[in-house]
Amino acid sequence: MVSTLSSLMDSLKISKYPMRWNSIFESAMEKYEANGCELVDERKLHEINDKYRIFTRYFDKILLAAKLIRENEQLSRFLTLLDMAMSDRAAFRNDMKSLELPKAPNGIEHLGFDLVSFFVFPATIPATYAEYCAHYVPENIIREVLMEYEGCIRGYELRNGKPGYNMGYLSWGQLIVDSLLLRIGRFNFELVPSFQGGIKVFRNQSGEEKVFADGIRLHRSGAALGSPKYEDEEGAYDANFVETDEYWEGYPIIEGGLAAPQRIKIEKRHWKLVLQQGDPVVNVHIPPNEDFSPEICEQSYIEANKIIKRCYPDFMYKAFLCYSWLMDPQLEYLLKTDSNIITFQRRYTRFPSVSSGNGVFSFVFLKKYERLQELPENTSLERALKKHYLGGNYIYESGGFFLV
Repeated sequence: MVSTLSSLMDSLKISKYPMRWNSIFESAMEKYEANGCELVDERKLHEINDKYRIFTRYFDKILLAAKLIRENEQLSRFLTLLDMAMSDRAAFRNDMKSLELPKAPNGIEHLGFDLVSFFVFPATIPATYAEYCAHYVPENIIREVLMEYEGCIRGYELRNGKPGYNMGYLSWGQLIVDSLLLRIGRFNFELVPSFQGGIKVFRNQSGEEKVFADGIRLHRSGAALGSPKYEDEEGAYDANFVETDEYWEGYPIIEGGLAAPQRIKIEKRHWKLVLQQGDPVVNVHIPPNEDFSPEICEQSYIEANKIIKRCYPDFMYKAFLCYSWLMDPQLEYLLKTDSNIITFQRRYTRFPSVSSGNGVFSFVFLKKYERLQELPENTSLERALKKHYLGGNYIYESGGFFLV
């Protein structure tokens, strides 16, 4: 019997969890006492997979992990609590900022611990499927989206050598629960109700665009302050934006996605504001290891534009958006000018955004390496990136957009 939230967390080696969970702990434990942990009920897992056929590669592992969780009271209680926390959608988004997942003790089978967070998702699939159907999303797209759950297990295995689910995948799955993700052709497209990038974008009657930094603190170089090598406050400045009856004034974004050091004005009679914070946008996510040819990418944008406008006519999005290491202008000096990556990034207008500089270690060098010298050199991309990092440099997850 677990009497307090802290004792449950201690038993699972969890040192960080949301304070909000204290208010729902008793209800979650009452639910567990009454019904056990229904999320790992083998019969229900079979029913879901028999109907939707989306667990095709790891279903045996999923069933084994479910059995191990049923046999572990602490894990079962944690999973019941996690599920109850997730039912409050807005609160759970904040919860994830202060949440750790259970850690397996030495000497026991890890699979139940490694996959425990996955099991909040299967029970949500019927409601998610119904929501997509209500918007007349094509069946093949719904299926591709729901298969992301198992795809995350595969992604974890590629990076760690065993099946699992981490906080990153728990967060990613929330987009599917909320029916905000569409897999269309080459890309995953996320419906983002409110753009949060630090820019304003203007267009004139000739179709020219001007981009201004807005509401972001900038390094003296024009990069976003806070990224590696751009953390020095000396000469840093706030990209405040001014609007009068006649003109807009601010720091323009120049080639390479940096802000210029001098402010400029543009007249309202010639320019129209077409993108700013708070506008709906579509975020582009890039699944790895698939055809990245310009033709395939462009077709994906075209199809996405058609499907989103047809299925979500009230979602009046202003632009396609992408935050990725693939946006870094430095790649133009590391790769051939006609490479697919360079063609991809040139479709977008880049802008400053705070970056970790570690994106390539999640999407190129999948496995963890203790030293940069150990990074593989199997492809020209790997060789170029390894040399770049050994030189003390970074590849940044820059922001990019193009208007629709």
